Amino acid sequence: MNSKIRPLNLEDLVKGENHEENVYVPMTSRIRDKPRFDTVKIVIPMLTRRSFSYKHLTIGITHALKNTIKDKEESNIASGLPLLQKTPNLAYFTQIYIQRPKEIQTLSKLVKDLPMQIDYLSKTLFLPRIKGYENKKTLVLDLDETLTHSVKNSSQSHVRVKITEDSMVNINIRPYAQDLLKVASQDFEIVIFTASQYKYANAILDHLDPMKKYIHYRLYRENCYEFQGHFIKDLRILGNRDMKDIIIVDNSLVSFALQVDNGIPITTWTMDLKDTQLRLVMEYLRVIKTARDVRQVNRNVFGLSKLVKDSLSENVILT
Repeated sequence: MNSKIRPLNLEDLVKGENHEENVYVPMTSRIRDKPRFDTVKIVIPMLTRRSFSYKHLTIGITHALKNTIKDKEESNIASGLPLLQKTPNLAYFTQIYIQRPKEIQTLSKLVKDLPMQIDYLSKTLFLPRIKGYENKKTLVLDLDETLTHSVKNSSQSHVRVKITEDSMVNINIRPYAQDLLKVASQDFEIVIFTASQYKYANAILDHLDPMKKYIHYRLYRENCYEFQGHFIKDLRILGNRDMKDIIIVDNSLVSFALQVDNGIPITTWTMDLKDTQLRLVMEYLRVIKTARDVRQVNRNVFGLSKLVKDSLSENVILT
């Protein structure tokens, strides 16, 4: 072997001390954009023999560029953006919370005031995976004013539910609530996460899902993180679930203040029988179930984290 031949120094080819072996760093979500050569990093094998062929290097570059285009297409498909454009009434659905500027301000202030470190480990749960749902995403649903609403007057309620031997509660069931549980449970692990007390919530959930076929787990007020009078649902307590695979549907924006990009915001419901928002949620779930990271899709569709950031930067509005 020629003593002048030495291993190729990869640092001369790839700048930066902590570079990763990711072939492609997406610059845009549009499929039609051509890949930029300066975003393609090719890790070339160490050269120790004269038999190394520039032909092999050329083939490697070609494959890398093909993978670049493929990754862009798969990323776009996985984000669900093409399908979302075909979802009926999506524009209305995504404008729901924009019409509630005070709630955005409340959420923004709460996010600003939240402590840097929150002890969620003491509340962490390692819920066993249900057979058949090991690789499915987790759908977290709020109860009060998202799926149901309790009223004092029995003449205004749909049903009366027995809480204890001595107490009953009158509730209204939101249109499509039970349909959502039935349909979503085919593709998602269903977790009810409510700020309500145990007995009250269980009685209503037993009415919604009497055979316990659709709701896999139930979390209550004791599982929430209380801060400034708000009950925040910290999704990190689902210790053996990946955050990129958890979606939460809640009428209260502050409920998912710690993970705003995991949230699907809907309006508060009391008794409107013409309400269709849960049907829209079902349509949205059909898209997001294939996403690599639900947070990316929600960020693109709702832009809630950007609204919070913009609100925080506009101190005049917050005061």
